[in-house]
Amino acid sequence: MTISSVLPFALDLARILAVAAFLYLLPGLGFTHWLARTHPLSWIEHLTLAPAISLALYPILFLWAYTVGIQPGPLLAWTLPLLGAALAVWLTRDRWQNFSLAALSLKGWLRRENGPDLIFPLLALLLFATRFSPIRLLTEPFWGDSVHHTFITQLIVENGGLFQSWQPYAQISSLTYHFGFHTAAAQWVWLTGTPAPEAVLIFGQLCNGLAVLALYPLALRISQGNRWAGIGAILVAGFLLTMPAFYVNWGRYTQLIGQIILPVLVWLFVMVWDDNRRPNRVLWVVAVVLATGLVLIHYRVAVLAGTAGVAWALWGIWSLRQRRAEVVRHLLWLTSVGAAAGGLILPWVSIVRGGTLEDTFTQLAQRSASHPALLRDMTLWLTDVPRFYPTLFWVGAILLAFFALWRRPAISVPLLLWAVFTFLATNPFLLRIPGTGWVSNFLVIIALYIPFALLWGWAAGAGAAWLWGRRFGPWLVGLLLVGLLGWGTLQQVRVIDFFYRMVWPSDRIAFQWINENTPAESRFLVNGFSVFSGTMVVGSDGGWWLTFFTKRASTVPPALYNTEQVSEPGLNLRVANVEKDVRASNGDPALLQAVLCRDGITHIYLGERRGTVGFGSTPLLPEGWLVGNPAFALLFQDGAAQVWSFDQGVCGGG
Repeated sequence: MTISSVLPFALDLARILAVAAFLYLLPGLGFTHWLARTHPLSWIEHLTLAPAISLALYPILFLWAYTVGIQPGPLLAWTLPLLGAALAVWLTRDRWQNFSLAALSLKGWLRRENGPDLIFPLLALLLFATRFSPIRLLTEPFWGDSVHHTFITQLIVENGGLFQSWQPYAQISSLTYHFGFHTAAAQWVWLTGTPAPEAVLIFGQLCNGLAVLALYPLALRISQGNRWAGIGAILVAGFLLTMPAFYVNWGRYTQLIGQIILPVLVWLFVMVWDDNRRPNRVLWVVAVVLATGLVLIHYRVAVLAGTAGVAWALWGIWSLRQRRAEVVRHLLWLTSVGAAAGGLILPWVSIVRGGTLEDTFTQLAQRSASHPALLRDMTLWLTDVPRFYPTLFWVGAILLAFFALWRRPAISVPLLLWAVFTFLATNPFLLRIPGTGWVSNFLVIIALYIPFALLWGWAAGAGAAWLWGRRFGPWLVGLLLVGLLGWGTLQQVRVIDFFYRMVWPSDRIAFQWINENTPAESRFLVNGFSVFSGTMVVGSDGGWWLTFFTKRASTVPPALYNTEQVSEPGLNLRVANVEKDVRASNGDPALLQAVLCRDGITHIYLGERRGTVGFGSTPLLPEGWLVGNPAFALLFQDGAAQVWSFDQGVCGGG
């Protein structure tokens, strides 16, 4: 980034953060101020807790609006933030009367002991700058997950709410996929007018930053109020580790938004069991909102929250073992939270049971203990943990966890229990229970930044608090912080890996040409390859996006066709057969033309990356198979992106 581009980037970032504060901060602020009436919160806790509550509210409201037959459209994008802001102002009305006195006391706030509070806003701004700097020239999110995230977001926008039919983009007739990310991204489209692909990218990167900031309240709580522990957790997860920043390359944004809510739910578990006061009504409401929202946002991250709830409950029961009546009250309170959350998601359970997702999970859960996928998935712990996390961090985190058994068991015991329960839920066959579980080892591995950041934040926070009180301590802490942030910032802004980029400028130009020069009923063969032991075909270059940008049919639908109901009988088999038979033709003109005739192909699209986006992917239809064959004609080319026509006159009866 050059000096001349810094100011435009800063202005864009300020605009993004202002819109984000309106949409994803204000709705939850009313709840945090309500909570603060009985459980005092610092201003940083308000800012880091509110986004989780806001993001949990959107899918709940959209679900129930859909259930009663209402499509709210952009209404919630305005009303929910304004209602949240109004509630926050009303609950703090007494403080506004003393606003002038508070402003005069600002100088007193700039005291040495408030160092962490002064550092936080600078750290947060730098965090979001590192998330948006790498994508400043991009308009589409990366890799395969982003394709269906964008389709779902666009369809929510077009329908004004939840939907079942994917027309005109795909022959899919159900939506059972967790939709929380997409309802929140749709708010961005409605409020700013940003196209859905760019909105998914922008909102995804906001989630990338918010997931890091969400660690602050939990780090503060488990360190008994040491604000430096919160700063340390943000430093580790936001700058020193590549997770969760690397999620941008995968488009793995639904997991990321779930991991904004997950630490806040754990924070709530800690507070419920550690607090001497009985859990009250406002805490119950917040817990129900977070639990319900998380289930609608990401099913598997909700399982991680469940294992955390069990871990802290066991620790709490042990801690309160001499007060059995209190244990019973806490358990009844948590049970009522679960029951209320279950009631709120009942309409969605009914919808999910009408799709094929339940069957998919049932098949996973019923795998025998001898299934080869079990061992393959387990080996990821040996390969991916060292690949994603430096040895210092994961070995150090393990040592810190055991050290905390001696110094701070309230941190270590429930964290270790959480780790054990999560591992067993992911690998139930270790308990001789059939199946691989609903949670993959990969999902858990890339979420390890959460316990790593908490443990390292606790240790770093203790060291920083001790140093800060010494004569030259602030200078030493400042130098360490600047050095680590400098190194970490360079690491974060280089996190983008263009191997995962599907849509390039030449693809967008080609899509525009297709819109203007091909019939609406055209059907395109696009690059794709078979995955998951041949059970699904996925796209492998910009062609996977062709239907979104042109509304022309293609041979590779969004990946969720494999877990949703389809309106075209035999669609799954048709998609698989096209990919299999085109490859089997090996370029033989007669065999290739027979496949294209059978499937009604009118055009071929070769993306800029020519079918190489994906591990193990190879071009489905190399350009050499088309050149010199009179049945094919090159209509348009920009860069390596090409549009070819197929003469269906060569088909029998044509």
